[in-house]
Amino acid sequence: MASISGLREQIKANAVHLFPSIVGPHITQHSGSNTYLYIPPSTAFDIALVNVTISRVSRISDETPESYLGYQAYLTYQTPAGCKRAAQGEAAESVEGALESLLRTTGRALAGNMMDVFKGEGFGNWREYGGGFVDEEVSVRGQASEFGLEGAV
Repeated sequence: MASISGLREQIKANAVHLFPSIVGPHITQHSGSNTYLYIPPSTAFDIALVNVTISRVSRISDETPESYLGYQAYLTYQTPAGCKRAAQGEAAESVEGALESLLRTTGRALAGNMMDVFKGEGFGNWREYGGGFVDEEVSVRGQASEFGLEGAV
């Protein structure tokens, strides 16, 4: 199981690529003359955890729904009008489960965005493996030819 801080860090890293329009103004707003100061783009986002009521039917209780407290994670960002949601995961029984759901959501969205960019563009030789994708041209040659690089590394 991943740590809570690791899950939060990866969700924010995905968000930087998913929502570049949110990241740009944040970096400009916080830029300064101190060249030694680095503000990570991921600070444009925060993650809120909210208590929610989860209901499910128990097989033992003859389809009488059971309700219990759970968690739902939201990826948020600030606007002049206040805090807004950029993404949300499914409700889960634990904080870790809620964060893992939000990570799956941002990861799938990021993968979908990247594959849309590659569709029909002649970028490499993409092949599906176990739900993921590998550029076989890079695997065989060491580099993809779309960048004008020739030969293997």
